[in-house]
Formats: sequence, C-alpha cells, structure tokens
Amino acid sequence: TDVSGNLSPSSNNIDFGVTASDGFGNESNQSFEIDIVAVTKQAPVLIGQPTNTNEFAEGGELILIEVQTPTSSTYPLDLVNTSNLTIKQSSIGDKLALDKATYTTNGSNKEVSVTGSAAINQDDAGIYPVTIALTDSRHFSGSSDISITINQSPSPQINSSSYFFVNVGARSGEIIADSLAVAQNMNQASAGQATIFPSFTPPQGTPLSTFTYTSGGRDASYVELSVDGNQTASLILRDHVSGNFNPGDELQFFITGVDFYDNTGSQDFTASIVGALAPTATITQILTPNTNSNEARLSEDIYTLTFNTGSFDVPTSNDSFYLVSGSATDYINTTPLTFTEDSINEFNNTRQITTNIPEGDYDLFFAVEDTRSITSSNTASDSLTILQSTPPIPTSSEEIFVVNAAREGEIFVTSSVLSTITTAGPAKIFASFSRVDGTPTPVTFE
Repeated sequence: TDVSGNLSPSSNNIDFGVTASDGFGNESNQSFEIDIVAVTKQAPVLIGQPTNTNEFAEGGELILIEVQTPTSSTYPLDLVNTSNLTIKQSSIGDKLALDKATYTTNGSNKEVSVTGSAAINQDDAGIYPVTIALTDSRHFSGSSDISITINQSPSPQINSSSYFFVNVGARSGEIIADSLAVAQNMNQASAGQATIFPSFTPPQGTPLSTFTYTSGGRDASYVELSVDGNQTASLILRDHVSGNFNPGDELQFFITGVDFYDNTGSQDFTASIVGALAPTATITQILTPNTNSNEARLSEDIYTLTFNTGSFDVPTSNDSFYLVSGSATDYINTTPLTFTEDSINEFNNTRQITTNIPEGDYDLFFAVEDTRSITSSNTASDSLTILQSTPPIPTSSEEIFVVNAAREGEIFVTSSVLSTITTAGPAKIFASFSRVDGTPTPVTFE
C-alpha cells in the first residue's frame, strides 16, 4: 500500500509485528516500528523584476525561476519540460504565464521566466504576491513566494505647437493657423498650420504603435484632425467660421488621445478668431505732369493699376472683382483686365489709351474685391489734366509777291521787281509752334 497520500510524518508511524517459525515448530514474535520521514520538497528560486502596465502584456520578464539540480534526498524532477511549475495564489495570476515550454540551462541550473500574458490598464498597477510551486515525479510540491511590482505607465500628454488662430472669414477645409500672421494671410496658408502631438514622461513600451484622437467640447464640430505617420495631428476647420463668429471670439474644444495600451490623456484648447485683412488698391499715373493732347494719344501707356491681396485671394483675371470708374474710363479700356504678380501678393496691370484724349480734367477710381466679398480697404483715385496742345502757325520769313499777269501754275515770288520775277525763288510758307508738344510733324497745309 502506498504510504504517499495516506500517512504523514508528523502524526503517523508504521507499527507491525513479525512471527518467525522453524521446521521443528518453534516460533517467536517481534514488534517493529517504522518512522515516516518527511520528503525533501525542492522549491524554485524566484527573482523578481519590476515592470509597468504598458510593458506587462508585451512579454517583459516579471520573475526569473531557477530550478537547481535535485539532491539525493529528493525525488527526481523533470528538468526538460516546464509543465511541473504552477503559478498560483495571486489575484493577477490569470494574466501570468511561463515564457517557454522547456527550461533553459544556465550552468547547473534550469531557468524559465514568468511574463505577462494579457493586457492590463493603469488601474492594475500595484504590488502582487505570487506563489510558484515545483512538482517532482512523485507529485510532491515545493513552493516559493514573491511579490511583483507593476508600476503605472504614464498617460499621454497632448501638446500643441503654438497658440491657435482662425481667420473670421475661414471656411470648411481651411487650416487653423499657428500664428496671427498666417491666419491673416490665408492666401499663403500652405505653411503655418497648427498641430498637436502626444508625449510621455517617460515613454514605456511602444505607446505610439497606434494612437487615436477625438475632439469634444463646445466648438468641437468646427475642428477636424489630419493625423500623419508620426501621430502628429494637423488642425483643419470642419465647418465654416465665416458668418458664425466675430473677431475676438474663440473656438473652445478639447482633444483626447488614446495610446496603444488604452491609456488616455486630454487637453483643453482655444483658437482665437481674428479679423480678415482687406486687399488694397493703387493707381500709378504713367503720363508726366502737364501732359498735352498731342501726347495723350492712342496706345500710349497711361496708368498702372495695382492691388495687394489681404487675407484671401483676388482673382488675377475676372472683371467682376475689379471696380474701375471715373471720366478717364472713356479713353482707356477697362475690360478685360488681367493682372500679373510682380512680387509676393502684389499684382499689376498697365492700361493704354484707346482713344485720343482731348484737353480737360479727368479722374479715375479703382478698387478690388476678394473671393470672400471683402472690398479693398481703400478706393484708389487719381486726377489727370490734359493740356491743349498749340496749333501750327503758317509763317513766311519774307514778303510774297505775284505779278498781275501770272497764270495758273506759276509761282509766287519773293521780289516785286519785274526784271527779277523770272529768276526769283518761289515764295515759301512753313509751320511754327509757340510751344512744341510731342512730335507734331508732319504738318499738312491747305
């Protein structure tokens, strides 16, 4: 009968008697007592390694188990398969596991590690008692106790690149800017977009393997996030600000981020609504002061119209966005207009005279409107005076004579002496000017 499982060394002995008899019928009895000796149970040696809630589920070592070579007083141990180890007596034990099915040899010892086997959250941080039992070939178990420490990993911190600004005229799909200058110059808004990004103090594990943003708060419906491969989110408008806010208002919202381990962080943000800059208009007169009617002629350059964009674009070729008026427009072509960019945000168009301009005083007015119906902050104006050019004066430098007997086709002469009429040169008339304006030649006579 097995002693194992039926008797214990602390309370039982095996008592029995033996009778011996020989061939002549002689016999005698003898009593015996056998002491039950406790089996030496080999316990594993446990070495703890602190971890954190992020790395727990990634197979980080929590406990190194060492199994020493059995002594002669113990039953044999399986030193190949780790199935003779049992993790028990721990509230987190169902999330612990051996990292291998077989032992690793380290000198005369055999080793295997205990790791996390399932995800835990930050609330699971703490100190946990763990008991690990080692069972020999006769099913005797020796156990050791240890406490493992699981530290709380940090929540993500949601950071911004700058303060946030939004142009009062901005629409859905346009950026939330990272500076006042960018917000006021939306026509250059390929750069300067506001961003947010997560950080950790310190980072543990691989929290950015996945990262999810959500927005909330009063004005969250206006905010959209575009996330890149580095988990940096650029801020875009999901809805029109134009028509819904005024300069000085704010967008109020918060951003929540959830990392790979389901750790959550949140941060409140505001974006200042700033006024839009209007475009400006300029007229530059090309004709010199006191231009005369001789010089103000067809195809001469007369004005350069210039506009500078404000917060939003002004089309470079769409007459419905240009407002040109004044009495000078009777003599210049005001449509169609096509502007050329001469420097950043500055666009020019030079106008020519289409009909000779007579003497008089003229004016010209110029304004523009941008794509958001914002009219230029000024209406450019210019006054133009065209002087009357002097007419040619028919002039002769000598007295002119004609003989009374002269016939058609004969010349007028410059001498009254009859004997010299036939040899005198023909009389001449030429044009003179009290003031030469432009290039008045050639002159015709009638």
